[in-house]
Amino acid sequence: MSVRSRTWTDAKGKARKVFVADYKDAAGKRHLKTFKRQKDAEAFEKQAAVDVRAGTHVADSQTVTVTVAAETWVARLKQSDLRRSSIEDYERTTRLHIVAFIGALKLNALNVPRLRAFEDELRNAGRSTFTIRRTMLTLGVMLSDAQESGLVAVNAVRDLSRSRKRTGKAQAPAKRRLKIGTDIPTPDEIKALLAVLCDRWKPLIMTAVFSGLRASELRGLRHEDVDFSKETIRVHQRADRYCTIGDTKSVSGERVLPVPPELINTLGEWRLRCPKVDTGKRDADGNPVKVLDLVFPERQGQA
Repeated sequence: MSVRSRTWTDAKGKARKVFVADYKDAAGKRHLKTFKRQKDAEAFEKQAAVDVRAGTHVADSQTVTVTVAAETWVARLKQSDLRRSSIEDYERTTRLHIVAFIGALKLNALNVPRLRAFEDELRNAGRSTFTIRRTMLTLGVMLSDAQESGLVAVNAVRDLSRSRKRTGKAQAPAKRRLKIGTDIPTPDEIKALLAVLCDRWKPLIMTAVFSGLRASELRGLRHEDVDFSKETIRVHQRADRYCTIGDTKSVSGERVLPVPPELINTLGEWRLRCPKVDTGKRDADGNPVKVLDLVFPERQGQA
């Protein structure tokens, strides 16, 4: 391995100079990498020597762009048993916040300084702190997949995280109290909303207001999960936006919530007129088999 300078005169008669790192990979194949500064070439040469000995070096010609790596990763996710809604979220984050900004870069170009610049680009484009954090987490998972496939030697997101932990500069989403009237409705606004609701919307909105259930938990709520005597609601399953029933996201997601009598009375009245969920199955007599006793099915009585 060596670093040498290369000088020439361009078409305008101006002298040009670059520094070339000349090295061989583990298979003995020769590679050249050009830098504007000598110290950058020397730093690369030293790191390449370590990576070649460790068998982890990936030459620029053997890697791919961020766009190609993202497409490969998303395609692999679609073949996994990950929830469809989660795959869609990953694909959306990748397309809108990663590929749109750094899709043309080679994976080897991603290092700590470049990722810090990427965060600044996202911030200057109006992305929220939460979105930036989610984007970096997604990029880190994508790079781990690329690293396992031999497309990149290091996971730069992981290096950035370690650097911030050492210096105490880890960036967490800004936390503040939710402001009533700005982030969430005021009590008067909630009362005004509930006063004009009717039919199926009133029990749904009331349950969301008084229990704080997530949208997926509201979709998966069953009548048997409502305890009318104890005035509680048990959360033990969820339904994604495609109406696929599954467990809560975590063990702590399973919980029992006390709710006010007003909501219990409303849910009791709603249960009498709530459409049953038609599973599409039929018994021996040809009658519909209705087993998903959901509190908030679709208008047609589907899950």
